Amino acid sequence: MPEIMKTEVSILKRLVRSLPRPQRLPDRLQVPSDEWANNPSAVLAYTIEQARVDGPAESPTGEETGSPGLKEVFVRALAGLVRDALREEGGDPAFRAMVLRHQDPAVREFASLSASAEADRRAVRNVVNKFAHPAKQQRCANVQLRETMAKLHGAATNQDWGLLAETPARARMPSAQTVAISETQALTDTDTATETTVQDWAAELLALDALQRLQRLQALETHASVRRYRDLWESQGPRSGSKEAIAEGAVSRQRGAAVEADAARALRALAEILNRHIAGNGDAFAPGSGTGARRTEAGPYRVYTSLRAPSTLPNRPDRAKTEWDVALLRRNSDDLWEVCLLIEAKSSVDATDTDLPRLLRGLELFAGADTQPFHEFRAREGFVQICSASLTALAAADSQELFDKVLYCCPEAVPAPARWLSASSRMQLLSATATLDFAAALTHDPHADSSTLEQVWDDLHTSPRWAAVRDQYRVQRQARDMIVHVEDLDAAVAGLRLL
Repeated sequence: MPEIMKTEVSILKRLVRSLPRPQRLPDRLQVPSDEWANNPSAVLAYTIEQARVDGPAESPTGEETGSPGLKEVFVRALAGLVRDALREEGGDPAFRAMVLRHQDPAVREFASLSASAEADRRAVRNVVNKFAHPAKQQRCANVQLRETMAKLHGAATNQDWGLLAETPARARMPSAQTVAISETQALTDTDTATETTVQDWAAELLALDALQRLQRLQALETHASVRRYRDLWESQGPRSGSKEAIAEGAVSRQRGAAVEADAARALRALAEILNRHIAGNGDAFAPGSGTGARRTEAGPYRVYTSLRAPSTLPNRPDRAKTEWDVALLRRNSDDLWEVCLLIEAKSSVDATDTDLPRLLRGLELFAGADTQPFHEFRAREGFVQICSASLTALAAADSQELFDKVLYCCPEAVPAPARWLSASSRMQLLSATATLDFAAALTHDPHADSSTLEQVWDDLHTSPRWAAVRDQYRVQRQARDMIVHVEDLDAAVAGLRLL
């Protein structure tokens, strides 16, 4: 590596390592005694992490929490979490809805049918439009048939599935009747010119399993237990897809976009400083010194945003990050680009906890990159050819190298304490079959036996599907180690300008 490039790398590494990490968490999860007494989530997080790290240990109360003691503490804490979640006042409506579904066959059937309802509605609307689309209504010469078509289309639009099923049977539609079209249309539209027998179409509609499921779903909506179930779900906040939920999502995206823009601006200032440093030391990549077309740019460092991984990368981990918010790249002597720093912008600290596994899977994408010399990424600024060796080095980075190369950037905030249980871990614990069995029993007997919850503990430490819960504190700690505030990044770059 040329001496000048070593200097640049040193400058960049020193800058990154000098950035404050205000959200850093302790190596070991510590639970204050007051939390131990009053917070089941804190005790659960402690027991899960304690078992993962070093097995037997004493709890803050002096109680032996190794096996089987640790299991007993876990079971008591999970039972307390369930009781808290079941409370009418201050409880968890989502969990109460899950328990109701677990207990009531009508609610289970309603929830199952609801899962496919949108696809069923599309299927029914498609069949209705084959016969009764407004454009076909206008071309129909038979007044009675046109009125029937309008009634059918209106029933589908208003989601009146019972009326939709009744209309073809009640309407007088002789089997020979066809949708009439003009001679001109017949010459120009072979699809609508094809004769469609009304009775055949009605039979197709009435035979639709989707229509029958929607009718059953509509009938179940009158059940008292289903109404209660829907009320519980709707009390949680804006329904997914509602105007309120869309508005909340838009605000969050705007905050994230602002952080991304600030991070990109800071890295562009850093690239300018590094390029000036190179130019002042006579590097071969100083402005005007190169012969290739891309060497006419002002130095080898450049910032790209919304950098998207190409399909040429052979590894395809499920749910991997494929788009990187901000990247500082350096062009090498082969006219290829190398990754110096990646930044992911987040609107809040908590968002990093759930994002880190996806980010790590995104780095796994690069592991097999050396099947060819480079891969072409797409960014807002255009296409860029990134050296495969640079990508594989990222995939193989150890913890310290990762902290030097990949950062989360968040707006400045008061250091956030560890979440005792992440939202996903809490939900997985509460939605386990044994947990729901215990909760259902509690609704009938406040002194129900909690020993059934031992199954959750056993599954937690043996089943691969519980790996994310077992590792939740380790993942949270790693994510917080990678967080820098965008204001601190700005200040650090400004400090370089003064040197």
